[in-house]
Amino acid sequence: MSPVARETEMPPVILGTAGHVDHGKTSLVKLLTGCDTDRLKEEKERGMSINLGFAPCLLGARRVVGVVDVPGHIDFIRNMVAGAASIDILLLVIAADDGVMPQTVEHMHIIKLLKAPSVIVALTKIDLVDETMLSIVKDEISAFLSENGYSGSPVLPISNVTFEGISELRAEIERIVDSIAIATEKRLFRMNIERVFQLKGFGTVVSGIPCAGMLNVGDEVEILPLMKHSSVRGIQNYKRESQRTSAGICSAVNLRHSDASELSRGMTIASPGACRSSRTAILRLENISREIEIKPGRSYRFLSGTSETLARLRMIDPDRSLPASTVLCRAKFEDELVLWAGDRFVLRSDSPSVTIGGGMVISASDIVEKRNSDKFRCNLAAANESLSRGDIFACELLGAAKFAYSAEELASLTHLSGTHADEAISAKILDGTLSDLGGKVCIVIPQIHRLLGRLEKFMKKYHSDNSDSHGLDFESLAKFCGLESADPKKLAAKLTDLPASPFKISGGRFALKTFTPRSENPLKGKVISAIKKAGANCIANANIMAETGADEKALKAVIKILAEEKAILVIGKHNMNMEAFVECMDVFRKLAAAKSPVAVPEFKNAMEIGRNIAVEILEKFDALGFTVRRPDGRILKG
Repeated sequence: MSPVARETEMPPVILGTAGHVDHGKTSLVKLLTGCDTDRLKEEKERGMSINLGFAPCLLGARRVVGVVDVPGHIDFIRNMVAGAASIDILLLVIAADDGVMPQTVEHMHIIKLLKAPSVIVALTKIDLVDETMLSIVKDEISAFLSENGYSGSPVLPISNVTFEGISELRAEIERIVDSIAIATEKRLFRMNIERVFQLKGFGTVVSGIPCAGMLNVGDEVEILPLMKHSSVRGIQNYKRESQRTSAGICSAVNLRHSDASELSRGMTIASPGACRSSRTAILRLENISREIEIKPGRSYRFLSGTSETLARLRMIDPDRSLPASTVLCRAKFEDELVLWAGDRFVLRSDSPSVTIGGGMVISASDIVEKRNSDKFRCNLAAANESLSRGDIFACELLGAAKFAYSAEELASLTHLSGTHADEAISAKILDGTLSDLGGKVCIVIPQIHRLLGRLEKFMKKYHSDNSDSHGLDFESLAKFCGLESADPKKLAAKLTDLPASPFKISGGRFALKTFTPRSENPLKGKVISAIKKAGANCIANANIMAETGADEKALKAVIKILAEEKAILVIGKHNMNMEAFVECMDVFRKLAAAKSPVAVPEFKNAMEIGRNIAVEILEKFDALGFTVRRPDGRILKG
């Protein structure tokens, strides 16, 4: 029987190098993969890596693991950060003749800020030292690893010249790959662009390592922050054609209808609606320096994914970032960035040129609330706690500026796809974080304080201007809240059910608990009586004034209250009581059942009213969506 050819397996695991310049990272990668990742002429001439290098490392059982070779020189830290963000296994390269060097220390700090990967130390250039020196360097490395929380990590002696230790290194990489639990990818697709190039006959290609989700040939994508849409023409994983890619696999994506000159490193391609760009963010910032205070108002270099920009910081709690402390802060960026809650970042100063901190994004929302607001601080503390336990959706909801979202916006905030997003939203409704208002709208209960203050102020003015009214109708309430698509009754009920709510429902209307309508206006009874007596014939304001003796201003105030209370309807220039209007609707239904469309004369004769009044009533039917007008008459809608 002929052997069956197995497909190459590509576990979503990234092995990344780090270490001081000229410690042999690129040579070691070449031994592991057979690829020279220094592809630029300048890299060849200078004998050092400048850009990230990507290469496939073939393990046993036809498995391929991506290797990212990062530059070690201090001038190319930005490129190092871009590669480090995706690393699952850190191959820390330390030369035996140098030991731990300044760049070794900075790279380890960056790795710890961006991720907490497994660590293997490749102790290179062992052919250049004797046994005594080798023992001293090993002890130094063991102490360095313990200091950084990686005690017990393997230290493997390697020679890039004699190949000693290479087979042991491969075996250790394979052992760690086997130990990494690979979760099912449920998130929406996102990839930070590392390179952009034009390929003759194919068009624009972008490359990088997806940080979330799965992408198939033919899928639609959004390019941010350009907010442009494209589709996937082709995919290569480790320079091999493929129908799909996913998080943790080095990939090149061929985009349709995209101009390479518009795209650049630091941009993002993502599932449509999965991401948004922002110039502000709330951050959890760890100051790793032992001497430098991170000062508010100063600009620092902010590096996240493949992007770099300047950030100006303002501390929230506490108001200073002392050495070796962790604070919450607000960042304002020089450029638009695409960030999710949970994204990691590095902060560097220009003078001195060092890494001074880093941490995680809590929210990329444009929050304008005062920093000393107790509720704001409380919500940020809760968002920070959610981030610590890995509940990114809760972090997005609690750290953002909005109190209400559409179903589509919520699905985007979960960062999950399809039914996984629905399940996450349902869970937040069950635990009370969200409340479903119908109309595919939810409010975030911990954020509702952003509305209550404005609403309470509005209601005080409303009651002052409408002292005879029981309160605001629910539709107007929904409009004020910017939630027209929500169920207005559900909204009113939720706002009055909140703990310590200042609102109530009185007479079927929304009002402040402290408000009591002014004593019943004696004119109301006279006006209602006049309108009711007119029946389907309606009555104009002038006739009501003649009958009741009311002046125009007083009558208009009463008419407004009665209309708000739905006791009457204003129809054109006339007024009709609600019972008479319902009777008109019933008559139209009977006419339409017998013969449709119904013409104006037919309705006029059936109601025994004048033509002008009949036309005004029929036009009211149209406005309310009860009827649809046609050239030869009207029909019932739906």
